[in-house]
Amino acid sequence: MSGQSPMDGFPYTEFNYTLNENGKLVNYGNTPQDYETDVLSSLSLKFINDSLNQNQPFFVYIATYAPHHPYTPAPRPAGMYNTLSLPKPPSFNEADMSDKKGTLLWKYPLTDNQINDLQTDYRLRMESLQAVDEMVGKVVDTLSAARKLNDTYIIFTSDNGYHLGQHRLPAGKNTPYEEDILVPFLVSGPDIRSGGHVKELTGNIDIAPTIADLAGATIPNFVDGRSLTSFLFGQSVTQWRQAYLLQRALIPAGEKDNDSVEESNVSGEPSGLTEPSDSPYDNVPMAYNGLRTQQYTYLEFYNGVVQIYDLNKDLYELNNFFKTADPTLLAKLHSWLKELENCAADSCRSAEINPQFP
Repeated sequence: MSGQSPMDGFPYTEFNYTLNENGKLVNYGNTPQDYETDVLSSLSLKFINDSLNQNQPFFVYIATYAPHHPYTPAPRPAGMYNTLSLPKPPSFNEADMSDKKGTLLWKYPLTDNQINDLQTDYRLRMESLQAVDEMVGKVVDTLSAARKLNDTYIIFTSDNGYHLGQHRLPAGKNTPYEEDILVPFLVSGPDIRSGGHVKELTGNIDIAPTIADLAGATIPNFVDGRSLTSFLFGQSVTQWRQAYLLQRALIPAGEKDNDSVEESNVSGEPSGLTEPSDSPYDNVPMAYNGLRTQQYTYLEFYNGVVQIYDLNKDLYELNNFFKTADPTLLAKLHSWLKELENCAADSCRSAEINPQFP
């Protein structure tokens, strides 16, 4: 078993941090060789090669900070995305925000300066991802050279989505809208159907039971998620979740949200282990409970505001049709949400399958 984890310094910046490497504290500075994504890549590849040389099965979990704010690219030839344009879907700098009144505080359209900042952020994010891309390539090449690529499952995903100008939002996350709750999720490995696309609702709570299932381990009853192996192998699934629970808690008065602000350590200096704020708007308490079904996003905010979007007609969530929605539909979604808010393990898997929403 091997493990490395940042425990001091400023790992979000990719430089000047300390790693706990199997109990040994190792300091990294600000030279090109210290770039954190590259360091994590090298350490992971060493573990993989050591396991292969010992003919031992292995499990590797690699979590990079990139492309998190401040979006630090690797110190290699830069500028490859200097001409890349910021995506501007229909929700970008949304023209009419009256349907979201009471939940988003940005009343005015984004300014030209704000849009220029988003353009810069987007290019830096893409550039910082290059080291991640290189790391994935090295892992695949290593497995291929050892003839273990067809004997290894690889899962690639992220912990959250990200908005860049949608609904007038500066760079950030934590909202219940599509750009924040959707993440890439790719799986490759033996017997997995090539080019398959799972359209059912899946999420990060399904990763652990899937890995356990692939490894032949028993999935504990206390987990909330489900194994995805039937989908991966192209097998039929008779019952699957029809709703995914969306939640962001209200931060009690006087407490700080680690997703929003930088705290201070004992010396009074900012702690680089605390997630830095992407924008001042992250401090807005976007507290809500909601459901994401195949057709609807249904949201109940803590201030009493309700939003509902029909994704079959309004993929970019421009029209909250709460005022004109069928009261029976709203009642069913509200009841379903309350059931999922209070479930756990088996009761969640049962509550996710609602006969009223086939």
